[in-house]
Amino acid sequence: MEKTQSFLEGFGLDKSQIDVLLFLYAHGQTTVAEIARGCHIKRSTSYLVLDSVCQKGLANFIRKGSHRFYSAISPDEMCHLLTTGKEEAEKRLSEFDALKSDFEALSPVGPDRPRIRYLEGRSGMRELFDQMLKSGLHEEKYVGSPSLFQNALGKAYLQKFVARRIALKIRSKAIWTWPYDLHPYKPGEQYLREVRYAPKGFVAPTGVFIYGDQVSLLSAAREGFGVIVQSKDYFETMKSWFDSLWAICGEKPMTD
Repeated sequence: MEKTQSFLEGFGLDKSQIDVLLFLYAHGQTTVAEIARGCHIKRSTSYLVLDSVCQKGLANFIRKGSHRFYSAISPDEMCHLLTTGKEEAEKRLSEFDALKSDFEALSPVGPDRPRIRYLEGRSGMRELFDQMLKSGLHEEKYVGSPSLFQNALGKAYLQKFVARRIALKIRSKAIWTWPYDLHPYKPGEQYLREVRYAPKGFVAPTGVFIYGDQVSLLSAAREGFGVIVQSKDYFETMKSWFDSLWAICGEKPMTD
C-alpha cells in the first residue's frame, strides 16, 4: 500500500485525495455521502476533494436522479493517461528547447545574479531532489541525517532516488548528523557514498546539499519546504564550509 500511495503522490495528490481515490477503487461506484463516511471527512470537503481528483482525470461521475455516483478510472485508463501525459510532456519539452534562448533573452536576471526557488510540501521537496539529478553533477556533498530525508520524502522515493543516483554514477560525500543509526543507508563504494560523522552535539534539522553551482536546503517533514539557491558565491562559501567541517568529522560514529 505504501508503494501505491507513493505512486499516486506522483500525480500531485495529497493524503485526503489519495484516501478518497483508494476508497473509490475499493468500493466502486459510490455516492458522496458514502465517501464522506468511509474516509471520515466532511461531506462539503468530499465535494472539493472529488472535484480535484476528477480534474486530474483519475475519477469521474454519472448522475442518477439528483445524486452523483463517483468511480475511479480503470487501470487501463490510468495507463492511457500516463502514456498521453508522457507524449504531451515530450512534445512540450521539444517546443521549449526551440524557444529556450527566447526565454533567456526575456529574463531580467543577469548572468551573475543569484536565482532562488522556494518549494513546498512533499512534492516540492521531491522536485528538489529530482533537480539534483538533472543538474549534470558528478558529485553531491551534503550535511544532514538520512532519517530526516526519509521522513520528509518517503522511504520508497528515497530508495529510488539513491538507485537513480548510482545509475548516473553520481558520487555522494556525506556528513551524517546524529542520530546516526535510524536509517538503512550505508557508506561504501557500492553505493558511491563516502561518509563522515558529525559530533553528537551537532544539530542539523535542515539538510544542506552542495553541487554544481547550487546549494539546496531541505527542511524536516513537519515544516515541509525546500530552497534551491543558484549562486556561484554562495556555492563557494558553502563548499568551503563543508570542506572545513569534513576535516574535523570522524570516520566512525562519535559516541562522546
